[in-house]
Amino acid sequence: MQAVLDGEVREAMDRLCAAWLQMREGTFEQAMAVLARSLARTASARQPIEGARGLTDAVKRLVGRVGPLFGAAANPQRPCRAGARATLAARLDDDVRASTAELLALHGLEGRAQGEILARVAAQVRRARTGSRGQGCRCSAACSAARWPD
Repeated sequence: MQAVLDGEVREAMDRLCAAWLQMREGTFEQAMAVLARSLARTASARQPIEGARGLTDAVKRLVGRVGPLFGAAANPQRPCRAGARATLAARLDDDVRASTAELLALHGLEGRAQGEILARVAAQVRRARTGSRGQGCRCSAACSAARWPD
């Protein structure tokens, strides 16, 4: 469109485009900062597991891990871990909601946008089951033995 404009009108359009681009770049940089902070909080999130501190609890944990190797019934119930997992998940959910609200405000969006975005994210999130310790060790050994190009 600028190509067909002449004189003062073209100069005004050039200034308008430059101002718009500068504003959008500023918004982009602010959005990247919001996402980086959120990612850093998520990556460093920790939740201590309460309980299971004494010798009796340590022996119970050991029997729970070793017992199935000798035919004992496994005890999949770990209420301390489940509570810590739920607390951590709630904190991370709150952080995602706050970050989403901040991003929407940066871009001048409001209304139902946050609910729709969070619903889409929730639909795409699934709980990944972690591999066994043996799988982790094999993966670690393979990665450390890999030779990376210089």
